[in-house]
Amino acid sequence: MRMLPSVLMSLSLLFGNLPGFAQHQHVADSTLPLYREYPVLPQFSTRRIPDSTLFQKKDLRDKRQTLVMLFSPDCEHCQQAIEALKKQIESFKKVEILLVSHLNFDLLKAYYDKHQLHQYPNVTMVRDGSYMLGTFYRLRNYPSFFLYNKKGDLVEAFEGSVPIDRIVSRL
Repeated sequence: MRMLPSVLMSLSLLFGNLPGFAQHQHVADSTLPLYREYPVLPQFSTRRIPDSTLFQKKDLRDKRQTLVMLFSPDCEHCQQAIEALKKQIESFKKVEILLVSHLNFDLLKAYYDKHQLHQYPNVTMVRDGSYMLGTFYRLRNYPSFFLYNKKGDLVEAFEGSVPIDRIVSRL
């Protein structure tokens, strides 16, 4: 429970300079997740798998769509989703794919190796140790996908299992 105040503080610092956020941050009964209130790819600070180097929003390639996938390496639906993504990787060749999990580094590294993610230059796997992105997206289902256009604006959110073809159709 001690982590909650630090997460809230991080979110406050992160979104405090967005237009309109100051007016909304004190509304306790807001039913919209932050990604709906602020439909832009948020600033984030994570650690890249496999080497634990810092990876932030600014490290994404400019002028590309971004697909954020929040997942758990022990989730069967996540396993199926990553396999489906790999089978259709050509459809995503101009899309930055960001795989995000808050779980233990060793568990994520094993998942990274098992799925040979080093073979895909447009796929970056990161550990969100502070759970900032999980909070921003109000994560309820694994996997969850969030597609952003080249300007960083939210195109569509896909929560839970979704056919990869449906995501491809929105590219």
